Parts: sequence; structure tokens; C-alpha cells
Amino acid sequence: MENNFPRIMVKNMVQYFMKLIITYGGEIIMSEANMAGLHVKDYHIYLFSKAMKYLGNKDLSIAEIGCGAGVPLKYFISFLEKHGYNILNVYAFDIDMKYKEFFNRENIKFYRIDINKDKLPIRDNSIDVIIATEIIEHLLIPENLLSESYRVLKLGGLLLLSTPNIRRWVNILLLIAGFNPLTLDVGYYENYGQPKKYPTAGHIRGFTPRNLKHMLRAFKFEIMDLKTIPHPNRRFKLIDKIPSMLGLGYWICCCARKGRENELAKA
Repeated sequence: MENNFPRIMVKNMVQYFMKLIITYGGEIIMSEANMAGLHVKDYHIYLFSKAMKYLGNKDLSIAEIGCGAGVPLKYFISFLEKHGYNILNVYAFDIDMKYKEFFNRENIKFYRIDINKDKLPIRDNSIDVIIATEIIEHLLIPENLLSESYRVLKLGGLLLLSTPNIRRWVNILLLIAGFNPLTLDVGYYENYGQPKKYPTAGHIRGFTPRNLKHMLRAFKFEIMDLKTIPHPNRRFKLIDKIPSMLGLGYWICCCARKGRENELAKA
């Protein structure tokens, strides 16, 4: 009789290891209550700090695409005001009208738009900073996000963008083991065939730092800063520190600028 014990033991160990990776690297799915509360992530703080380096004017107009409850947007406004900036106009865009109530008492103009296809209801060359964090991976037509952002930004205006890194080291291990990357959903309702169940997040696009850089340049953006940053959980930041330096970190964070045509030609 064939002894299957070693094969079964190895299989169970691999399954257990993959479950640990899923737990480690799984997307943070926020409840409605969390979305309404203070929820500013590491990539927001990183990008907002970088923006300070490249902002020219002290009088700013700001917009957030895929704003949700607008917590990062409001945090950014407060962050800028503490550093002496004057906020002139603020716009918030989302596909879901339920978020409108979060801006009723704020001096923020909320619009319902589908950034896959809609034009932003803002005139050309009128915005200093656009926040677009954790939105591009959800879009069927991400090109519209970039073309509309470029259109409404002023010369020298900034696009602050973040997205999960499909090249992160956890995803590479999962692919080798035959599983789907955490960054991409398997199905609409469920992530089938993964070693551990976790909710779908609506991620239909995956980006590496290289892909994102090339896409932004195709839409005439100048890359000011692009890097990957570690896992948000403090326990794992040390593990992620070196992979992040190699472009294998948890998130891709990018600060891109609408530059002059002659500057872009030289880049």
C-alpha cells in the first residue's frame, strides 16, 4: 500500500502557509461605520507629505476622485491649512450618491460621476491638486481618469495616486503556488479557489510600478515621485521594508505633475 503521508503533510503545510500569506497581505475591507469615521492610511500621509514639496501656490483648489466619505480629503485640507495654505475651492466626486450626506455641512461641492466615462464638471486648467487613491484598480476605463485629471489640472498641478502593487512579494509567492494575486478579484461575488476566504474588493485592474509609470507618461504626466511602501500593519512593516525598496511593497504611491510640453519632451 502506497504511503501518502509525506505528500499529504507537505500539501497541508503549503495550504497553511498560503493561509498565513492571505491573512498577512489581504486587502482591508472597511465597514460602512469605518468609512464614516477617521480612516487615513499610510499612503495618504506619504502622498500628502510629498505634495508639500512640489506645491507652488499658496492658494489652492483641490478635488478628490472616488472620494467616499471624504475623510482623506478633509484631512488633507486640514494638513494644508496648518502649513499656511489657503483653500479656495474643493470638489468631491464619487459614483455613489450616498456619500453626498458627508459633505452637506462642509464647504465642499459633491458631484455624482462615473469616472469610467464622465467628464469632470470643472473647467480646464483650474485645479491644483487631485487625489485619486485606491480608485484606478476599480475602473473599466482607467484612461478616462487620467485624461480628465490632466485636462482640469493647472500647469504644474499634482495628481496624487495610489493603487495596490500586483508585483508585491506576497503576490509573487501566491502565483508560484498556483493562486490568484491578492490584488485582483477572481470573481464578482467570491474569490474562488484561494487558500482562505476573503471578501472581493472590486479590483479589476492590476498595476506594477513600471506599468503605472508608463501609463501616466502616455497621458503627458511628469513623474515626480513613485515608490512602493510597506504593509500598513505595524507588525509587518519591518518584514516589508526591504521588499518595498525593491519595488515589491504593499502599495504603489505616485505623485505626478502636469508639466510643460517642452519639459516632457526632454524627460
